Amino acid sequence: MKKKVLLCFLATMYGSTLFSLSAMASETETEAISEISSETALTTDTETESTSESSNSTSELSDDIYSFQIKINSDIYSFPMSFDDLISMGWEYIDDDSAELAPNNYSPTERFKLGDLEAYVTMVNLGINTEPISDCTVAGISIDSFQMADVTDVAIELPGGIQYGVSTLDDITAAYGTPSDTYEGDLYTKVSYEKDYYQDVELYVDSETGFLNEISLENMSAEEDAGSDAAADLSDEPTSEVLAYQAPSELGDDFTSFIVEYAGDLYQLPAPLSEFVKNGWTIDASQSASYVAGKSYDWVYMSKDNQNYHTIVRNYSPDAAVIENCFVTDVEGNVNSTNLPITVQKGLTLGLTEAEVVSALEGVDYELEDESETFHYYNIKSPESSLDYVQIVINTEDDSVIAINVTNTPKTLD
Repeated sequence: MKKKVLLCFLATMYGSTLFSLSAMASETETEAISEISSETALTTDTETESTSESSNSTSELSDDIYSFQIKINSDIYSFPMSFDDLISMGWEYIDDDSAELAPNNYSPTERFKLGDLEAYVTMVNLGINTEPISDCTVAGISIDSFQMADVTDVAIELPGGIQYGVSTLDDITAAYGTPSDTYEGDLYTKVSYEKDYYQDVELYVDSETGFLNEISLENMSAEEDAGSDAAADLSDEPTSEVLAYQAPSELGDDFTSFIVEYAGDLYQLPAPLSEFVKNGWTIDASQSASYVAGKSYDWVYMSKDNQNYHTIVRNYSPDAAVIENCFVTDVEGNVNSTNLPITVQKGLTLGLTEAEVVSALEGVDYELEDESETFHYYNIKSPESSLDYVQIVINTEDDSVIAINVTNTPKTLD
């Protein structure tokens, strides 16, 4: 089953979550995009209905392509709609009944059947907890010539009188105007009409017959207060992931254990934010997320000893959690910004000379970046991922360690 991810950052939707586009999808598992984006990839649209009302409550198709309607035989579907509404229209879900979607994820290839017609349906989880497919939102549908090949009793119509197997490219542009994008290939011409991120209609016209032979539409819109009720009911009791964490008693000699002494206390990253609070850190609630959706992440602003640090915390639980039950995955000590004491293995700390760093790292596998005339970077990377590392930064002009960064962001806590 192919699933895609809408990652969450820079909180505005769902109280603290925005959606951004996944760069790629896996056939067997959900993959997350690794870079932070401030663009909203899933927008609220006050002009588009986003409630789960019955899809056949209207008797006529709109003339607006951005109504995200489709008529199949005598029934009109308006997206988004609920799973139950789709089933009530005679469709049968024929994929894995035990399938789930994490928050901010969508799957564009869930298979549904209506008589002899089998179609791909886009399901999206707009909530804050991991949910079964049957509790997620139907955001669109895709029907192509292969699915229609042996179907003789199905008529499909779009707004403006556009009909599957009947309408031409000229008919489509006459009804909807200039497309947002046009692709002309040897086998087909595809025209796309895009209202916003994740709100689009794609129409394929067969080069040989000249008729519309594939339709794909999706509309993922959410109400601004979506998820707020569920967030209000979140417990501040430690999650199982937080309860399983054990604070280290010593630094040890292994850099890739990601144990660090930070502002006077030992942590093994990722470490629960509640551990930092327990050790005297305070959270700036006005700038930090109050909760984080399941398997997602968001910003926290915190301070200790009159020094400020902001970073991203990750929720490793499948369900939403208050921010204190999320995990800090990186810490930084920097004489020019987060001027907090930090020490890693071999006694490496701020202020040491480069010769002292080299001596301490004898026998340690590290990479040196020394292309800059001003800064040298000593990197000790995790054998599991080069994105997880301990980094010591030297200012060569002062011959002094000016920063130490430690980051470890595993996909799971297993």
